[in-house]
Amino acid sequence: MMSLLLWQEIRENQRRRECELRNANSSNSGVLSTSANAADAAAGLIGVPLNGRDNHNALFGGALANLIVIIGFAAFAFAVKQIVASMVEE
Repeated sequence: MMSLLLWQEIRENQRRRECELRNANSSNSGVLSTSANAADAAAGLIGVPLNGRDNHNALFGGALANLIVIIGFAAFAFAVKQIVASMVEE
């Protein structure tokens, strides 16, 4: 009996959410009909920032992070090389 009530409650919640979704979609259906909104949506899809700022700092930060990782790998390789060399000498 408890599982039947739970199933009915879940089904009712699902129907309510589907109805809310349909209402939200129908009220927003005209949003992208203007050319300005369509251009903004297309710009967002191809990665152009919609806030008007460029992403040069983000690219620089990514390049700097990659450079730091490469230098870290080189330092680690040098440390391993020195440790192996000291073990061979003994």
